[in-house]
Amino acid sequence: MKKPIPRLSPPTLTRITRPKLLLACQRVLELALQYKPSEHHRELGYDGLLFGYLDACFGKIKRQYRIKMGKSGVPKRIDFRQGGMSPVVVEFAVRTPGRNEIYGSQNRDEIRKLARQRKASARYLILFDLSRKPPVNLFDLWNTYRQVNSGPGKFKRKPVQVLYLHPKLVGWFLWRP
Repeated sequence: MKKPIPRLSPPTLTRITRPKLLLACQRVLELALQYKPSEHHRELGYDGLLFGYLDACFGKIKRQYRIKMGKSGVPKRIDFRQGGMSPVVVEFAVRTPGRNEIYGSQNRDEIRKLARQRKASARYLILFDLSRKPPVNLFDLWNTYRQVNSGPGKFKRKPVQVLYLHPKLVGWFLWRP
């Protein structure tokens, strides 16, 4: 007689917090470093890896969540959202050997999308540095984000927590509008 295959129970809903998110992202970074740089040289190549790991750790994560911004009829998307009345929203960017996408000017749109999420209890921008270059100085990185504004319009602006992950350095800072 064959034994039935045990069913995995869905993950219990755990609220995303900065320390837990940093630990989860460190593990994702370790897994991402096992890819060859030429295989996944864009953000979308790591999207599935991060989504699967976040959903397994925290549960009820929605991917590419649509939001309205401004008067534009075209909806924007937030990479990940953990739902509820006060959701947690997450955007991420990847620096790979051929692409340099972790500085403030390159992530202006992501910061603006996150800063406009009034009901969110937390807003995170995760920067993965997979470039195999020395880590970026956090103070220099913070200075590039300090110059980013949250865009025109009449809306309440909220701060965003920016997490930087490199194999040799993990850190974070708060971007204020």
